[in-house]
Amino acid sequence: MATVSPYLYVGLPLGACVLIQNGWAPACAFIWDGDVLGGRRLRRLAHSLGLENRYHFTDDIDGVLARAPRTSTAGDNPTGPLSMHALSCCHGGLLWYWPRRLPVELLAALGGPMLGLHPSLLPSFRGPDPFFWSIASGSTETGVSLYRVDEDYDTGPVILQSKIAIPETQTALGLSRSLDRLSLRLLPLVAAQLAEGRSWAGVAQSPSSGSWAPRPRATHLRVHWSASVAVLERLARAARPTYSLIANLGGQEVRLRSLRRHTGRVPIGLPVGTAFQEAGTVCVCCADGAVAVELATFGVG
Repeated sequence: MATVSPYLYVGLPLGACVLIQNGWAPACAFIWDGDVLGGRRLRRLAHSLGLENRYHFTDDIDGVLARAPRTSTAGDNPTGPLSMHALSCCHGGLLWYWPRRLPVELLAALGGPMLGLHPSLLPSFRGPDPFFWSIASGSTETGVSLYRVDEDYDTGPVILQSKIAIPETQTALGLSRSLDRLSLRLLPLVAAQLAEGRSWAGVAQSPSSGSWAPRPRATHLRVHWSASVAVLERLARAARPTYSLIANLGGQEVRLRSLRRHTGRVPIGLPVGTAFQEAGTVCVCCADGAVAVELATFGVG
């Protein structure tokens, strides 16, 4: 049975499950989306540890803090209801996938720093979708950054980084799984030192450096047939499987289910953006060859 350690966890349920399995059960937690992977198991674990009152399955941290009493109503009981006093007794916090800025009140309430694990090499690709942008940009490596969470989005001092290569055929889904495995290995190591009250230094990120990784919009997902095959393949791998690419074929807006390099014959003299068929497959000419596409829908609303 895991012992309850004096730190706060904020993030997806899978991360909390891994921490508890490794003997580092957080004393308090805010869990995003309890219905995703690990949610049911975490509820059972919280019940077995007597922490149902300390683990909040909600995306409304502000609302929980507004209702939390300033002082503890349960004395020093580590499984009593969440209070601002209980948060102040935490040596710090650990953040693993939370798609919003954390309330300033929460950061101020903790008895130590809030540390976050972000799936990119900060300051590159701050924001909610570094997987898409790491691949779409043609990056050859990425990794996980441990950093101090501040009032902004992924801008705090970087404490350490662990790097991995991005294979040429990697998709966004594959990359996210690789980075999840890496960060989940780091979580218990960080939690152990956080619970022991270690001091955390870091290297400040330059405000003028780095890049932003928002969730891609339609303009980011649009296929430009004047691009090279390599660029179009990267865009397709970056979008897979979460997003559909948008393209214009013969004046018709379409969504593409897939796009890959065409290895067969390309008719001579066809302009860029012209579609042709080979062996029943729709192919489109681009800057330096052609790509084979599978249409998802006609018309883009």
